[in-house]
Amino acid sequence: MRNGIVEALALTVLLHIAWVQTRYDVLPDSARGPLLLFAGILLLFVAQLVPLPPLAISGREATDAVTALAGVPRRWRPLSLDPAATSRMAISLVVPLATALLTILAGQRGRILIVRAIALLAGVSAMFGMVQLGLGFPDWASPFGKADPGIADGLFVNRNHQAMFLLCGLIATGLWIRLEPSGSDSPFRIAIGRSRVHAAWLLMPLLALMILAAASKAGIGLLAVILPLSVARALPSIKRRGAGSPPGWIVPVAAVVAIGLVVAITLPGETVTTIRSRLIFRGDARLEFLPDLLVLLRQYWPWGSGAGTFVPAYMGIEDLDKLGSFYLNHAHNEYIEWLIETGLPGLLVLLSGIALIAARLWSVLSSRRSDARKALAVSGGTMILILGLHSAIDYPLRTDSLAALFGVALGLVFAPGLDDAAVSERGAVSERGAGRPAIKRRLAIAGVALFVTLLAGQIMRLRLAEVAAGDANASLAAAIGSNDGMAEAYVAEAYLASGQPELARDQALAAIDHTPLAIVAVRTLAMAEARLGHHAAARDAWRAAAGLGWRDVPTQYWAMKQALADGENAIAGMRADALLRLNQGTGPFADLTRKALVDPALRSALKPRLAMRPAWRESFFHAGRILTAEEVAGLQPMLLELQRGAAPPSALEARDTMLFLLNHGRTAEAVALDAPFASRRKLDPGSLLSDGGFNLPATAYGEAASPFEWSVGVVGGANAVLESEPSGQMVVSADGSSGNIPLVRWVALAPGRYTLSFRMKGPPDSPTAVGVRAICPMTGLTLGESGRNMLAGDGYQTRSFDFVVPADCSAVLIGVGAVGGGPENEAEFDDIRLVPETSPLHPLAGR
Repeated sequence: MRNGIVEALALTVLLHIAWVQTRYDVLPDSARGPLLLFAGILLLFVAQLVPLPPLAISGREATDAVTALAGVPRRWRPLSLDPAATSRMAISLVVPLATALLTILAGQRGRILIVRAIALLAGVSAMFGMVQLGLGFPDWASPFGKADPGIADGLFVNRNHQAMFLLCGLIATGLWIRLEPSGSDSPFRIAIGRSRVHAAWLLMPLLALMILAAASKAGIGLLAVILPLSVARALPSIKRRGAGSPPGWIVPVAAVVAIGLVVAITLPGETVTTIRSRLIFRGDARLEFLPDLLVLLRQYWPWGSGAGTFVPAYMGIEDLDKLGSFYLNHAHNEYIEWLIETGLPGLLVLLSGIALIAARLWSVLSSRRSDARKALAVSGGTMILILGLHSAIDYPLRTDSLAALFGVALGLVFAPGLDDAAVSERGAVSERGAGRPAIKRRLAIAGVALFVTLLAGQIMRLRLAEVAAGDANASLAAAIGSNDGMAEAYVAEAYLASGQPELARDQALAAIDHTPLAIVAVRTLAMAEARLGHHAAARDAWRAAAGLGWRDVPTQYWAMKQALADGENAIAGMRADALLRLNQGTGPFADLTRKALVDPALRSALKPRLAMRPAWRESFFHAGRILTAEEVAGLQPMLLELQRGAAPPSALEARDTMLFLLNHGRTAEAVALDAPFASRRKLDPGSLLSDGGFNLPATAYGEAASPFEWSVGVVGGANAVLESEPSGQMVVSADGSSGNIPLVRWVALAPGRYTLSFRMKGPPDSPTAVGVRAICPMTGLTLGESGRNMLAGDGYQTRSFDFVVPADCSAVLIGVGAVGGGPENEAEFDDIRLVPETSPLHPLAGR
């Protein structure tokens, strides 16, 4: 979002402006507005960094509890929960301030060039979006990463930011056409001017098209208003045909584009379907988080948590039922986030800024200034309005690109009058500055240079520390970012990992002192105290960490075990739920939890959470791999308990556990887990199997099938596919020498002799490659398989073979796939039947 290089370039611009100002006093009176606005914001941030004596400040209960439990003495601390983050926010102001002042000082020609640049940059981003759509979204066409697959977001990661930038580009395009000179003595210049205007008119439908392709609801809603306004702004105010007039071909081109849009949106296609699905309103997640945001606002009112501290502040009150692998990096409502971070002072600054801009617009529009000046102000005000409206559902001004655009819009609103020539203005201000004593000018220049140099060093230091922390270079981050609590927390963690608990403890205490909500520091302190044998101090630190949210895995694991030890099963279940939500039921903690379910207390604690069918439940039970004996020891009783409740496990959830039991000869236990699904199966007449004719929908033969039902897949190149016309039959292809079996099912059988028959159709030599086998997985032996003699004729032929189930084989795997050893071939199979010959049906048979 923020870029230290961009900020350094902006600071260079400010340095140049400050140097020129000290020599020539070039800033017009209108520049006071932006300077006052940014000065107010900067003073607010600085006030949040001023250390205050220990006071009972609203919202600081959590931090006071953390510092008390961690043993950090009370001392003077700033209002901001994370001073380093607030410092970074303050430094980020240089980007919009630089673009605002640059626009104000640019003069009429310079402002027209800036407007053209915005329009052209919007066109470039739109073209990138077209390339993404046309080439299937290659990686190189998304240079800054991609958050929304299937959406044309151009040079942005966020589709909403792309749409807002293109909307502002539409406004800039209309203003460009409006301000294009309409006359010249040179035919060459007239031709160049008309070419630029024609290109600008052609740019409008392109931007409109790509706003639709960005699939931003807010962008499309605003497009309905902004496009007509931009066209109206572009039309010349004079009756005669001038350079700004639309070319004659613009109407048919616009009509073709409109028809193309309608056709594109109504035709089928993966990309268009993605865009259409984005435009369907199914509720907004922002509304789901709004109650929690209001709770957070009340907690830190009236002083705020500190600029840039939303994430750690929100994590402390995060709702468990909304917890997931993603997290809120921003409130997605800039006004609420601003009030959370800055409180009542921030509200006053915000209202003052709105009043300042509104007063300036009123002054310009009610004056006798030129139409061009009014067009500039209205266009800038419209851009600010767009970004302001978008801020109600997103965070555009926290990105350097849109913050710079806001600065340009502000500069257009506060630009000086265009009636006088730029040279005259510059000459007037030069004379005002010329009378200053040389020594004062030099001192002022030296002071400005020193200040800007120090600020530039601070920018690079903070941004490099941020990058180093992101690259897990903790030592470098702490060395560069002094008093940066998060960087110090990572250093403490590194000390602990290297077996230096004393250094880890000291570094963690320093991190907590600077940033009390740094959960990594509090957790590292707990682990360091435990290694040093200070168990009481470790327990206090663990409790402090547990109060800072749900997202730190080691902390949640400790809290879960501690809750179980204290008999607080409901809390233990919530802690386990939190961890499983974070990892979607996968990963090392999920493995540990599966094993820990052998404890009846944890099963009792987690059962109510599982009964709610959280999103992680399926992947927790269905790991997609071979389970360990320890995992099955925990999962099996949990599945049986759920089986007796209101939210029984699905066949997919029970599948991995049943397969483990079957492969280890524990057939009766697998049958018990299969009991809820056995009722949906009916045995074929005279057979121990159900669905021998493959008459179910194709979806019934996937992973969701019970092991005691047919399931298909691709195994080592072998494949099984259901063909439902004219009736159900399974087409199996395989290389006979591979031994791969893509169609399988388990059958619980008593010891004895059985006959398995089936119908088969295929090439004459297909039996040498594909057929049916009966396998005992417990011993790894093939009990029997179909013959390899050639098929006669083109129709189905019935074949069969006998096999004996030994006493040590309680379940048999029936497989259709590679047999014999012949070359790759395929055949159709149908009506597979299994009948006993020498023993009655086993009580478990028929599965």
